[in-house]
Amino acid sequence: MKEFTFEWMIEKYGLFFRKFGLTPDILRENQNHTKTFDYAWEILHIIMGANYYAYRAHKITLEQDRIIDLEIQKIRISMLKEKGHNVKLFQIQYLLDELKFIVRTYGDELKGLELFSSGCCEYCDKYINKLLTPKEVLSFVVYINHNCKRQHYCNIEILPIVSNEVNDAVSHWVITGRFNLD
Repeated sequence: MKEFTFEWMIEKYGLFFRKFGLTPDILRENQNHTKTFDYAWEILHIIMGANYYAYRAHKITLEQDRIIDLEIQKIRISMLKEKGHNVKLFQIQYLLDELKFIVRTYGDELKGLELFSSGCCEYCDKYINKLLTPKEVLSFVVYINHNCKRQHYCNIEILPIVSNEVNDAVSHWVITGRFNLD
């Protein structure tokens, strides 16, 4: 079985991480004994969320948002294939774990959930920018494997909505991350 070392992560994805100010020194300092593959995945997750909110706050254009999102999706697919995973089934498990984490973390403060994506497919796009309950998101996730028409895997992400302000949901990315993206 292939070993995913810190050096592997920097060699494969270091240039991409540098675009966001994440040097090898910063990454090493914040790894906190997490497995390297999981850490790289987590960093991509944080960048994707921060990128989405930069777009929502009109700090970047939709085109810039999509370019970064496509880069992240290509990296994720490459990582999953390198690890030998069934990409769609892995994504479903990932979304289910994320949903459980959000519900446990926010509890009664959770006003709802929002799904976001940079143009996944017609089925998934119906759920974008809508306030959904955890049960509705669970139903969506369960049917992804049959209904999502994206070739490799669904690129949907789940965001908690804890207030009416967009910036408050960014706290989720900081909570789940190992570092602050100021």
